[in-house]
Amino acid sequence: MSDYELPDFAIEDDERCEEQVKLEVITPALERAGWPKKQLRMEHLTPGKMILDSKSCRRDTRSRKVDYLLISKGGKGLAVVEAKKECYPDEHGIQQAIAYAQMLEVPFAYSTSGHGFMEQDMITGKICRLALDEFPSEDDLWKRYTEERNLPLESSLSEPFFTEMNGKVPRYYQRVAVNCILEAIESGKKRVLSVMATGTGKTFVCMQVIHKLLAHNPNAKILFLEDRNGLVDQTMANDFKHFQNSMTKIQKKTLNSAYSIHMSLYQQLVDDSKPSQPYTQFKPDYFDYVFVDECHRGSAKEDSEWRQILDYFESAVQIGVTATPKEDREASTTEYFGKSVYTYSYRQGVEDGFLAPFVAYDDTSNIDWHWEPGMEVEDIDGNPVEGPFDFRDYDRRVIVPDRNRMVAERVVEWLSENGWMCKTIVFCETEEHAARIRDYIKELVPEQVAKNPNYCVRITASDKEGIKQLENFNDRFSAYPVIATTSELLTTGHDCFMTKLIVIDKLVGSKTQFKQILGRGSRMDEKLGKTHFTVIDFRHATSLLDKDWDGDVEPYEESGRHEVIHVEVPPRPERPQYEKIVIKTPIPVEIEQEIIKVYGNGKMTFENLVDYSKKKFLGYCPNLSDFLATWNSENRKDVIIGELERKGVLIDEILDRRGRPDIDVFDILIELAYGNIPLTKTQRVDNVVNSDQFNQYGGTAREILKTLLEVYATRPDEEIGNMQLLTLDEFEQFGTPVQIMKAFGGKEKYLDAVYSIQKLLYAEV
Repeated sequence: MSDYELPDFAIEDDERCEEQVKLEVITPALERAGWPKKQLRMEHLTPGKMILDSKSCRRDTRSRKVDYLLISKGGKGLAVVEAKKECYPDEHGIQQAIAYAQMLEVPFAYSTSGHGFMEQDMITGKICRLALDEFPSEDDLWKRYTEERNLPLESSLSEPFFTEMNGKVPRYYQRVAVNCILEAIESGKKRVLSVMATGTGKTFVCMQVIHKLLAHNPNAKILFLEDRNGLVDQTMANDFKHFQNSMTKIQKKTLNSAYSIHMSLYQQLVDDSKPSQPYTQFKPDYFDYVFVDECHRGSAKEDSEWRQILDYFESAVQIGVTATPKEDREASTTEYFGKSVYTYSYRQGVEDGFLAPFVAYDDTSNIDWHWEPGMEVEDIDGNPVEGPFDFRDYDRRVIVPDRNRMVAERVVEWLSENGWMCKTIVFCETEEHAARIRDYIKELVPEQVAKNPNYCVRITASDKEGIKQLENFNDRFSAYPVIATTSELLTTGHDCFMTKLIVIDKLVGSKTQFKQILGRGSRMDEKLGKTHFTVIDFRHATSLLDKDWDGDVEPYEESGRHEVIHVEVPPRPERPQYEKIVIKTPIPVEIEQEIIKVYGNGKMTFENLVDYSKKKFLGYCPNLSDFLATWNSENRKDVIIGELERKGVLIDEILDRRGRPDIDVFDILIELAYGNIPLTKTQRVDNVVNSDQFNQYGGTAREILKTLLEVYATRPDEEIGNMQLLTLDEFEQFGTPVQIMKAFGGKEKYLDAVYSIQKLLYAEV
């Protein structure tokens, strides 16, 4: 093999790089300590978050990767080992190791550069140093972990996870959730709560917990409670399908003790019309474990009928799971179950790249804030209509058909721009309201209805024909129905995998309900093109989307649709009982205000994008000197750009809008933030070539650097420090990459020269 064919510019180095240290030192040390290779994980924990821009959604490839995750035979993470280059002290990576240990709920964190190990005990807080041959074995760490956590040496935590050929492999947070729940159970807790955002696999986690409990104690009896029949069937058919021989569904209020797992609706266990309740067919101590899915609902309320089931089986360990714990004056999930032993929020799911981000449009019509109908407005009986009304009244107290039609038109407008087959859910005030919206949408898209009469359907509790379409709507491979109008039925629990548009035209009374609605769109399927979703909100539910909800969200006013008007909404006085008023007189209704709220990096107008990015940029670098110091602190500029993107600066959007490939991102950023007049790349190259420092180089080295600058000036998005540039045709005259670097005295001197020129390139002018 010639020098030119050597991969990655293979060059002799006195010090071993991180990968060499791992290969030659750390892995052998761990294997000598008795760790089997299959229990040494070197894995990407997250795929990288999805980033929205005005044209598409792309994945940020900067994923989180742990150097070593050491797991027990049962799949419990015991240790994280962070590796560093040989030139660093062993403790150099300890903070990074601690961060991963916290993320993975791992009890021990280690850092090493190949000389020895620095250990941080995450339970006791103790720190110690170990020689290379002193790394603890699995048995040693397991014993320390169980003793420090006061856990039995052998328990359900020791049992392996359930796996099947070509089946789902637990994500990192699902493994953590399972282990946290089991650790709480094994430590003696009688009530356990886990909070996991919609779309993160709560029932899959429950399945793994039950699998481990039964593997450790095959005689255990388990009750799994749901509050909707469709959710029971969905759970049994999907995540719980491998329990089919040991699982039964309680029906007709009849219990059968022949099975280990009993799936049931609350309603199947309660019957106040009979002298004794159905659940008394079993003794109070019959069940060892009671799982409560969506436990924020009835079970959190002290006087609910559902609570009596939990009170009756109080000797069982009770495990509650929910995406949205309820905390108000009527009910408290945590008061009953206690503080969550593991929480994986929607925000974290988006940051990790497992959940879809979204853009929300808060749309206000000209009659939403305050409407006085006037004497000329009549109802369907010809009577004058007295107001005032606002958005809280529509489709409950008063029906304005023209407002319904406006909502339908906005939905159709979005679909025409983004694709007629985008799965859509419209949440309405009532079932009758859902029928009206369905009919208006169908009127507006006759060509789509002609292709399939189920293009738009109502799916509500009383609509038997609509409910028949629910399974098709949820099926990720079924095209029809495309649009579902509903009231309450789809608010929670259903796996609407491909929902790309959520429309809210109902009053949302709490953050809990709002998060449940958003959960209908949070799932992702990149292979099928589901990477993000949109919310169109006609009832200002997105006012619940604030920093106290689930992450910081910035509001932006859209300048392209209508002039923005801000009106204070006065408190609405209590109204007596009333009959619905249906407006007959045509009312001109149009969207008067549209505010865009972006979760993560999102779609904005150019003006708002600039304001948003400038604000985020200045929060990171308040003045030019700060930015110059930051920019020159790293030789690799993609590191700085990546950090700015993580801070919220929408660099790709700005570059796309600016449309100047002849200007470096450096100049575009300082123009954006500080108002500096940008230089072109050619101007910056000329400044370098004419400098005294550049003239210090002579002969071949000078020509190489000059060619490097010419490549930088003519190719977009290239850094002169990228050694891959040396493989371009322009450098063939100077030989192979290895020969080019030898012209400077070796790799390190070549890089010193390049980074020295790079600093000149970005010098303030």
